[in-house]
Amino acid sequence: MPLPIPAPVPSPAPVLPDRRLYVRERQDFAIENERLRQNQAIYWYGEYVMFILMWHIQDLEEGRITRCTECYGNGSTLNDRVTAAYNQPTQNKCPTCFGTTFEGGYKARIIRPAILTDSDKDDANQARGVTHSMSLDVETVSDFRLRSGDYMFRSNGDRFYLRTPTRTTLRTGFETPLQTTHSIHYNLARAGLEDRGTVSYLIPPSESSLAVILEEIERVPTNFTAYEEIKEALIPADDD
Repeated sequence: MPLPIPAPVPSPAPVLPDRRLYVRERQDFAIENERLRQNQAIYWYGEYVMFILMWHIQDLEEGRITRCTECYGNGSTLNDRVTAAYNQPTQNKCPTCFGTTFEGGYKARIIRPAILTDSDKDDANQARGVTHSMSLDVETVSDFRLRSGDYMFRSNGDRFYLRTPTRTTLRTGFETPLQTTHSIHYNLARAGLEDRGTVSYLIPPSESSLAVILEEIERVPTNFTAYEEIKEALIPADDD
């Protein structure tokens, strides 16, 4: 006995948008005014620091950088083949890539104002011996992208490893918030003091030069472009 053919299910009526509602446009003037207030507060109470934006694995995967030829080699020697097999560099503190395994080490070296929390150094017994630890929070401007693994250098010679930066955005309209259009500042990236024996102290400039550069303070924002090096866009193209 043939099965009965089921009756067709009626298509649901389309849900039409409620035309009584209003979709608000982005208020650019509000974002710009808030940025100005935030940046002014940083210039009132902050200091100049140098940020070292390192190359990361995403940059390698997207073809913007290659492996370091000094500690990864080109495959022509036995050490190069061992490096490729184990996916590990031949040097722990490479002076070319500064431990990243990517050619050149960093994509940008820039100077920006920042506010840092106050903290004191503390001694801690670790497996590698006594270390001088210190952690603090840093807030800076929004014209570049921080990522975990970047560095921050202060004028007193301290160098910090940055972790888990977060971005503060101001939503004034109905759209996806992007860094270039909505970001107010980077707020409270966590910074950990690096020991002097780490690879971060191989990154130029020297401690004495850094102190001279960062103490060039004027009554208006200082132009540091002569000391900066930018190899790639400071904000990724997918968020511009």
